[in-house]
This record gives sequence, structure tokens and C-alpha cells, in this order.
Amino acid sequence: MRRQRDRICPALAQDNSPNPVMWTREIPFIDPVAAAARLRALPGLAFLDSAMRHDSLGRHSIVAAEPFARFRYRDGRATLDGNPVPGGPFAALRACLAPYRIEPDAEEPFPGGAIGYLAYDLGASLERVAPPARRAGLTDDIALNFYDTALVIDHAAGTCRLVATGFPETAPAQRQARAEARLARFADADAVGAPAELHGDVAVVPLAPQLHRNQPPARARPRGAHKVHERRGRRVRAPERRR
Repeated sequence: MRRQRDRICPALAQDNSPNPVMWTREIPFIDPVAAAARLRALPGLAFLDSAMRHDSLGRHSIVAAEPFARFRYRDGRATLDGNPVPGGPFAALRACLAPYRIEPDAEEPFPGGAIGYLAYDLGASLERVAPPARRAGLTDDIALNFYDTALVIDHAAGTCRLVATGFPETAPAQRQARAEARLARFADADAVGAPAELHGDVAVVPLAPQLHRNQPPARARPRGAHKVHERRGRRVRAPERRR
């Protein structure tokens, strides 16, 4: 069993040189919106959609889910999966990311990594400013999820590739086993499928038996729309569901 210190911040005890190894699997092209819809049942879904089609500025869309760790910073305190991490916001983040470095590869725009946001209130940690009377919101100053598996959609080449790093495992054999299992899980999304449900006016779409079956996602019924039923030879309008 790993020591708790290594789990919270492995950078304190491990070699942090970049690791060139990652695992990939090519799948038939799928629209990024359809891919995000089919993976929406997985926790921590992240969708980086390149709406502008441009060879360099909007070439790739990224869909990731099931992060293996969650970094948060709020009120001067950094945590990784709820466990405190010493240091300021960027020192703590750098230490937590260090064990999962990957050699840069021009062919891989996103070989796993952190996705999230840096909030406006983080500025108070970076420069001397008068504190506001109250916070602008209830969000964290930094919220980043660490992803080891992602779907990379290349709009220019018309290709789709699943990428996995095998993190947070660090031993070669364990990393490879996890990476291969993750590729299989994302390619065959039936393992986490669920029947469709209707929550308000939003249809929760079940995952397709195969991620690469390129079917458009189901559309939600617009607000105010009604289902039409046949009853005793005439058409009637079903009442709206109460919320």
C-alpha cells in the first residue's frame, strides 16, 4: 500500500523526469458533440470543443472523463482529493502534477493532463489588492481535474484517437495495464450505459453500445412543447410535468 504522503503529493518522493510513454487507439471518426453526449454519464466530463475549423487554431476537439485526481485551491488552502497540499496555489499545483509529466509530442495535442479553471478571485493570491466585502461567488479559486484518458478529434485529418497514460500508476507494468483497460472502457462505452431518463426538459441520453457508432445525440424537447397522444379518435395534448 502506498504511503499517504506519496498519495497526496508523489513529487516529494519520486523521480519527476518526463515520461515518453503513452498508449493510443484509433477509432472511426465521431462528431465531438455526439462523443460528449455518450460519455456524459461518466463523472467529471470535460469537453473542449473547437467550434472554429482552423488548421492550427481550431484543429482539435478534446473529450475527457473520469479524472483520477481533483486539485482545488480556495481561501489560501490547496487540496488534492480533499487532502491538504502545502505551498501557494501554483507551487502546490506544480508539485501535484510533477509525477505525471509526459514528453511533449507535436502529434498529441492533449496526452492527458489537467482541465478546469482559474477563477477571478485567484487574483487576490497573486497581488496585493483590497479584499472585496464578499466573494464574487461560491466557486473555488482553482478547480482542476487530472485526466489520464481522452478522446482527441482531429477535424483537419478527420480522425479520432483515444489516448491513455496509465496514470496515476507509475510502475511500467501497472501503467500499461491501466492504460489498456481505460482505452477499452472508453472504446466500448456499453459498460457504463444506462437507460434514458427525462429530467425536466433535458433528455439524458444512454451511452451507445460502441463509442464509435456515429449516431447523432438525442435532442431535448423544447420548453413548452407537449407530447401528443391519441385518445378515443381525437388528438389531445398531454399536460406538462410539474417540477
